[in-house]
Amino acid sequence: MVKLNPNKPMQTSRLIKAGMHSRRLLLPFRENQLRFTKQYAGSNYSDNASKKRVYLNLMELNAGTFIRLLVGGKPQSLITTTIQRLRLQALDFEADQNHLLNEIDFEATIHEYVMNAMFMLGIIKTGITEGVRGEIDGFLHDAGQPFADNIDFSDWVHDVNVTRYEQVQFAGNRYSLPADYLIKSDLYNLTEAMVMGMEKAQESPYNETGEEKQKVISIGTEQEGSIDQFHRQVELWDYWLPREQMVLTFLSDESSGISHNKPIRVVEWEGGEEGPYHLLSFNKVPGNMMPLSPMSLMSDLHDLANKIFRKLGAQAERMKEVGLVRPGGEDTVKSINEAIDGGWAKSDTPKDANVVKFGGPDQLLSAFLLMVQDFANTIPGGNLNVIAGLSSEADTLGQEEILNTRASRRLESMQESTWSATEKVMKALAKYNWYDPLRNVKINRRIPNTTLEVPVRHAPELREGDFIDFNFELSPFSMTNRTPAAKLQTMNNVLVNIVAPFEQNLRDQGLEVDLPYVIKTMAKYSNTPELVGMFKTASGPLESDDTERTGSDRPRQAPVTTRNYVRKNQSTSTPSGRSDTLQKIFAGSAVQNSEINKLGVQ
Repeated sequence: MVKLNPNKPMQTSRLIKAGMHSRRLLLPFRENQLRFTKQYAGSNYSDNASKKRVYLNLMELNAGTFIRLLVGGKPQSLITTTIQRLRLQALDFEADQNHLLNEIDFEATIHEYVMNAMFMLGIIKTGITEGVRGEIDGFLHDAGQPFADNIDFSDWVHDVNVTRYEQVQFAGNRYSLPADYLIKSDLYNLTEAMVMGMEKAQESPYNETGEEKQKVISIGTEQEGSIDQFHRQVELWDYWLPREQMVLTFLSDESSGISHNKPIRVVEWEGGEEGPYHLLSFNKVPGNMMPLSPMSLMSDLHDLANKIFRKLGAQAERMKEVGLVRPGGEDTVKSINEAIDGGWAKSDTPKDANVVKFGGPDQLLSAFLLMVQDFANTIPGGNLNVIAGLSSEADTLGQEEILNTRASRRLESMQESTWSATEKVMKALAKYNWYDPLRNVKINRRIPNTTLEVPVRHAPELREGDFIDFNFELSPFSMTNRTPAAKLQTMNNVLVNIVAPFEQNLRDQGLEVDLPYVIKTMAKYSNTPELVGMFKTASGPLESDDTERTGSDRPRQAPVTTRNYVRKNQSTSTPSGRSDTLQKIFAGSAVQNSEINKLGVQ
């Protein structure tokens, strides 16, 4: 296999031609992502978001719910080793890695990563921040420190002639840097003459294929060149070539494409074989690399629901209530007009005047809207009402828990995809971190089998073993949102299922339950500080964590109380019940008021 020679224009021109061809074939996906994002932003975000009113933002409801469920906490590394002598080193490396994740705000990065995957394709680029690039790329980028940056799909290109990402011959992204930095930097072969006028590409609201860039949703599509910039910015393209193991950088032309076939920088790729880019998608399409994003499944229902709602709104605005009077009943009308609201009007012929309503929201259309909402409730990841806790779908707590488990099956698949992709990004960052010859940070070493930590230095000269000696995993629990109620439930389960039946075994092994800590923690998680006041020690009342004592002025329950237990049968609105009611309405069958009330239609 002949590898590309970056010094031969004939070969680099073929690369650029293939890249621009792939960009043209990816145009429908970029247009769809832009359309989805405008729907998500709604009509009140900016002048260039949705042109029509969005009353039911199903896109935001679904994206917001699932992103919260997929990224519910800070991602944390779990580093282990099978080599006994390196286990303490693994703990230090784990602490160092998690310290790095906090420094670069990795949680926010993964949040955007998942958000992009919900709309089209999540892409993260990893590497080492070079020199003064840290000042340019933002305060989270320090010179010599690993970075993980999201790449918007609008700025992305990959070889489209493959079905799997691992088969691509090239992949790359577009970004912008200050022109003065590029000219003065020794890293780029660039002159003032070459960048003259090229800032128009960065100022343009359109891509090289003519469609709007993603950023126009907030800044609009003003006349090209009308955006004033403090520093001149020019656009660049990075192309990663996996077979050649190199990264080529090209200067973008005025249209945001590439016209110069000579790269301004060539770098040998020394990272992992997976390259600098890490992709996340949720719904694989057989025989295709591009996924079927969750928002593409929701888009049509979102549009349909809002079209129906706008039509119902127009019907409501046209609704009129007018009075009709027979000829000769003018005195009756005059008397009615002069009467106050709730008052009486004098009339010899009260039947001469009647109030008639015209128009109003159509009941069949309202029922159809509810049916559309029910369909949208099952996309993209299961029963949204159950997963998000928006409503009850069962009669009992046990049935509700069963429904929640079943509804989460698809969510679990999305979580596994998210965790797997996040783990790969973290491993790439860990590799940069391990081989950094200058990184010297203070960490807290966790003492095994204890809750104690001691401050130590993690420096290159203190590292033992090699990178491949360690196993890198993402702690799944770190990305799961644990509410105080969930923590309280876990504590209750431990006390009932472990502590109570094995109390004697625990004592035989020298273990005992710290009841004051349990009581105070349960009071905190349940938001019931009165629990602390129920217990006292030999020295006095039990103090809460905030050192407030439960004094005698605290309201106490009456010594004698009366409780009445009332058994109440209350039916709930389930998806199947709503569907049956909607079918009756469409068929013109008689529907009881109680059934209509469950639909929420008056």
